[in-house]
Amino acid sequence: MREPEGGQLGHTCRLVVERQIAYGRAQGIPWGISESGFNARDVDFNYQYSTFGVPGLGLKRGLAGDLVIAPYATGLAAMLNPGAARRNYEDLEAIGGLGVCGFYEALDFTPDRVLPGRRVAVVQSYMAHHQGMTIVAIANALTGGLMRQRFHHEPMVHASELLLQERIPRDIDRALPPLEDATPRGPTTSEADRGRRISGRPSGPISPSPCADA
Repeated sequence: MREPEGGQLGHTCRLVVERQIAYGRAQGIPWGISESGFNARDVDFNYQYSTFGVPGLGLKRGLAGDLVIAPYATGLAAMLNPGAARRNYEDLEAIGGLGVCGFYEALDFTPDRVLPGRRVAVVQSYMAHHQGMTIVAIANALTGGLMRQRFHHEPMVHASELLLQERIPRDIDRALPPLEDATPRGPTTSEADRGRRISGRPSGPISPSPCADA
């Protein structure tokens, strides 16, 4: 959306990207955490899906128990910090995050979902809506927000633009909840793991269709 400079929504988005970058740097891995698939499969060998986030940004507890990087988050961040996004894509490619149809759905660094001796498990699937979000976001970054302009030409959106003018409150006390400890823990039973039906460690090679939407 077309958030004006100094508005609350635009300011928040920029701070979120900065925090995502800082959290990835602190873990020594590429950045970009959002809901995505992760390295666990159901009885039909479909990758499972769950909500993930950076501790302190998300309201849900237990976010530090998972470490799953979703490349589509980098695509979205390209609209706010294209230089950092390009460098992060290079880091993702260097550790196997790029497939034949683009960047894979996710890279799972959660210790108890990675094979012994390995640091990351690549979730080798593609989700159509995550790929679409990436394409639109990068198009915005390359064309000065052309798709954003088209979105705001819609009468319903145009009529609501005033909501984007909300400014950051001043001269008020902020009551912030205590932040969750962002230090990754050892192997745990995370919320994502509790919801899966079988382990994400298949004994044999899996060769899904490279462009299938899992």
